[in-house]
Amino acid sequence: MFRGTPLAAARDAAHEALQLLQRLGDATNVSLLRSRLHFADWLRNDAAGGTLDSDEFDEAAVLRELQATSVSKSMLSHFQALRVMQRYLAGEYQEAWTISRQSDELLPYSVGMMTIVEHAFFQCLAVTALLPRASGDERTALAARLEAQSRALETWAASCPQNFASLQLTVGAECARVRGETATADELFERALAAARDNRFLQVEAIASELAMHHWRARDAARAESLRARAIAAYVAWGATRKANALRVSSAHGS
Repeated sequence: MFRGTPLAAARDAAHEALQLLQRLGDATNVSLLRSRLHFADWLRNDAAGGTLDSDEFDEAAVLRELQATSVSKSMLSHFQALRVMQRYLAGEYQEAWTISRQSDELLPYSVGMMTIVEHAFFQCLAVTALLPRASGDERTALAARLEAQSRALETWAASCPQNFASLQLTVGAECARVRGETATADELFERALAAARDNRFLQVEAIASELAMHHWRARDAARAESLRARAIAAYVAWGATRKANALRVSSAHGS
């Protein structure tokens, strides 16, 4: 998922890997890979619910299995990061934040893996979605975690901008937005979109476009609608039909 590979191609590759793992009898990695496949299916299916659950997949059961003491903590970290991504994209920001906090302690088991980057990116976006309405201790905790994860994204972007700049710039734009730094947010969203497009991160271009749409909506309706169209196109190219259709429906309802 990290590289923004179109979901159809990612699913084909995952199915091939799943067949190999089943022949090897690797039950743990089979469960983890199936969760990725269900995430892809969820993104492609308007009728799916708010979790990864389906007739063929029990999210809570997989979580219990991966929490077993005999199972690799890195596998549990991967699964929790996937749950954070799914909840964020479902608009369940509080739950995304809660799951991300539960899985923070697992990050040392994923050192050197893209799981850490996915976790940081979506945790930051969940925080920026929650901050405007947060207060007291909750706001303090949100802000502290956002600062720490933003610094991590900045470090990764400095070392490898091709892989990480679009993520860091998107988070930076959202941070500027919630601080009321409108001009800075304008600039950072433009840079985030350019970096995502240049480096072919379809999912980041889609997410950044959607966030920029909300940022511009009150000031320039025409620009906001242009960004909505860009987000829809990027979600479609990625294969996230669910997200594209949600934006089409919200446009029809004037939101």
